Amino acid sequence: MKRNPPLADATIKGAEIIMVKTGKLVVFAALVFVMLPYADVLGLDTANIAQLQKDVSAAPGPVSASGQAIMANFITEGLQEILLVEDNAEMAKIRSQLARFAGTSAQPSQYSLAYIRAMRTGIPKTLNKIARMETSDIKTAIEVNLMILLAQLKSSELAPHALPFMSRSNAAVKYWAVKAVANKSVATQLNSDVTDDEELKAKIISSLMPIITNDTPAVILDTIVDFAANLKGLQGKDLLGKICILRTKAYADWTVNYELMDAGLLNAVADQIVALKGDQKERTNFSRVFAQLYSYVIQRVILGGEMLDDNTKKNLIRVMLDVEEKGIFKIMGSRQNDIKQAVSLMRRDPEILQIKHDAVLGDSERPGMLQNELKFNYGISSTGRPLTYPKKLKALIIPDDQP
Repeated sequence: MKRNPPLADATIKGAEIIMVKTGKLVVFAALVFVMLPYADVLGLDTANIAQLQKDVSAAPGPVSASGQAIMANFITEGLQEILLVEDNAEMAKIRSQLARFAGTSAQPSQYSLAYIRAMRTGIPKTLNKIARMETSDIKTAIEVNLMILLAQLKSSELAPHALPFMSRSNAAVKYWAVKAVANKSVATQLNSDVTDDEELKAKIISSLMPIITNDTPAVILDTIVDFAANLKGLQGKDLLGKICILRTKAYADWTVNYELMDAGLLNAVADQIVALKGDQKERTNFSRVFAQLYSYVIQRVILGGEMLDDNTKKNLIRVMLDVEEKGIFKIMGSRQNDIKQAVSLMRRDPEILQIKHDAVLGDSERPGMLQNELKFNYGISSTGRPLTYPKKLKALIIPDDQP
């Protein structure tokens, strides 16, 4: 069976960044090593910033000039130390401290807003210094830690600084840069009437589009899907559409992995279909993309047989049921249980899933339930007639000499 090329090795000497595989999902985790005998000498002096945070919490209001100076000094010292240290644990602890004293982006306060403003001054200066460094494992480790820091701060004001790093070849740098830009908190800020920035939104979307390729790990695509799904309006539809096409091709080629992400993707596309009621042309395009990808998910189960392991089959079934419960429910406006019924009867009746698939998505004889609701077809046949059924997934043939 043809498989996607493995991810680039993300283990970086001096950074302690590893790839952790959970099922089909590969995530990048920054390990913070705590060396207990030396814990008191690692990291920054946090006494002043901790007292400031406590004082501001006790008496909410604008942060004083002296308080802003404390923030600036703490951030400057921390960023400078990240550039200077070579010890894995110390670099990670400094980053953790810088993030810990930022406050919370979920409920912005005068303190957290002032902290982000101070970061807006410190981060670009630090990145300029990094750009002048010679390529090395330590430079890569610093870049990874700064991208993790930006991802932890979850600020639309800081997100632009991560944009250039999304195209890096190093898998860990790329992953955390995308996390810094495409996260739910940034989407929420871009949706807000107060912090909305249409220019930044367009810049983020245009920067994400080129990295949606076959070489991009599914975990990064999943991150982009979550971001696009949380953008108000239709701004994320181009991202979702491109990822849908990419995933559809991967199913057709039998190179798809981490199928669980397709539940969130299909449900996000369903939201777009509902939102596109006033634009029938775009709605038709998205309906066709949605139906074809959902069909491939179901067909993968039908044709998978012994080629797919039990965990993969369970994940595909989870996708099928989640999309029926959420996405199709939103489209139809009522609960549907055709696929759920088929799953419960699959062992007794192996043909039932195909029958229910055809009822929902159409066959060569008649359109399915979704087509009747959304008024779309799957293209035009060679004879000029509208196609009432999705493309068939070709059964995978494994050579005899391949295990």
